[in-house]
Amino acid sequence: MICDSRKREVSIHPHATISPSAVLGEGITIMAKAVINPDAKIGYNAIISTGAIIEHDSNIGAHAHIAPRAIICGGVTVDFETFIGAGAIIRPYIRIGSRTIVGAGAVVTKDIDSGITVVGMPARPLVIKRSVS
Repeated sequence: MICDSRKREVSIHPHATISPSAVLGEGITIMAKAVINPDAKIGYNAIISTGAIIEHDSNIGAHAHIAPRAIICGGVTVDFETFIGAGAIIRPYIRIGSRTIVGAGAVVTKDIDSGITVVGMPARPLVIKRSVS
């Protein structure tokens, strides 16, 4: 594991599992039973919550939050300031844009543009209907 912790403290729970080839940015938090697999990259100030799995060759951007038990399959890119909800599954080699929200339990099967909220299985953009007064 390679840590760049020159400026901000890295917080890794003793029961997290981290590959020696993972690259961890400064200021990250990795909670209990989280798994970071080979060659994954975690950006600065990211949070990897309890039981989340980051598979091989994935790239998690700065300030991203991966909620409990989310599964990020191999080769996925999650851009900066993105939230992946509890239990969500991101299929292999998907790109999730910046400032995106993936709802709890969603299954992402294709790339998601920046600034969108997606929910469901398969994940689709959330549409909010507003009543006209």
